[in-house]
Amino acid sequence: LERQMGWRRHDEDAYLSRDQELADGAPFSNHHLPVVLQHGPTCGIAALSSIILSKNPLSDHVNTANSLLDAALDMGISIQGEIMSVWYMAKLAEWAGLSPEVVEL
Repeated sequence: LERQMGWRRHDEDAYLSRDQELADGAPFSNHHLPVVLQHGPTCGIAALSSIILSKNPLSDHVNTANSLLDAALDMGISIQGEIMSVWYMAKLAEWAGLSPEVVEL
């Protein structure tokens, strides 16, 4: 199946070079993030949950997303789970213990 679909397995050298790039200060990297499904208009919350879970894999997917949703509602930055501002998303990420940086282009 791998040959038919054109898939290739990642080898250790690829991971080592990625890790070396990160050590050298490369700004971006592709790596696995946990899947968090959104329920309703919560795509930003699902994405933020995925980031949090990648940093702390022992977290619970459902409780993490629900906690973020509850926090967004409590902060008044969402009505149903939608986050309509990058500034609000940064505020929610800070609430979750991350250190976001908003870059204006």
